Amino acid sequence: MNGFELFGGAHLVWLAVCAGYVIIWLIIQKLTAERLSAVFFRVSGVFALALHLAETAWRIYDGSFGYDTLPLHLCALASYLAALSAISPARFISAALFCPCLPGVISAVLFPDWTMYPPFSFISAVGFLSHAATAAHIAVIMASGRFTPSMRDLPKSIMFEAAYAAAVIPVDIALGVNYGFILRPVPGSPLMPLWDVSGGGIGYTAMFAAAVMMISAVWYGIWSAGGKMLRLNE
Repeated sequence: MNGFELFGGAHLVWLAVCAGYVIIWLIIQKLTAERLSAVFFRVSGVFALALHLAETAWRIYDGSFGYDTLPLHLCALASYLAALSAISPARFISAALFCPCLPGVISAVLFPDWTMYPPFSFISAVGFLSHAATAAHIAVIMASGRFTPSMRDLPKSIMFEAAYAAAVIPVDIALGVNYGFILRPVPGSPLMPLWDVSGGGIGYTAMFAAAVMMISAVWYGIWSAGGKMLRLNE
């Protein structure tokens, strides 16, 4: 069997699995005592990184590891940040995980760039589950009260995004890769209209940067407003 279609049967199964994975971790966080909850919090962060490293090990084993599979995509970097947050829960790290990492992880499972692999192969499974594990860890950070999204944290996320772009764009250009999808979009993803309108090149990158900042502001706004509504209803 070769590959799978976006939002086809196999993809929908994996989306359900990812959603279930996140829900299970949230239930664990809710039902466990405070001390045990802290243990699960650390485990969820480390497990997110472990799944990413399992994918890396597999790629090295089957010979597909190369310049284009270095851990420089945002989602791969997010797994390292997840593990780091379990050790040192600095607010800057939590802000970066909340945005852009969380919307990035969600986008990755909705529009995966590994559709060329069989849907239930090891590489597809670890691709979906590693993203789900990262999302679950971020959800646990928020559900446990370790990080409550606030518009005051928006500058932290934008600083992280700017630093990421500044570090990755030279690598993309030098190696001919596309980390962060800053130089070109994944076919079939919501970034394609930006490519079509801009005609590609620097125009696409500029529109991509503007879209990221706008989405970040909206993302924070939605969660901040939602948090305020919940507090008013308590």
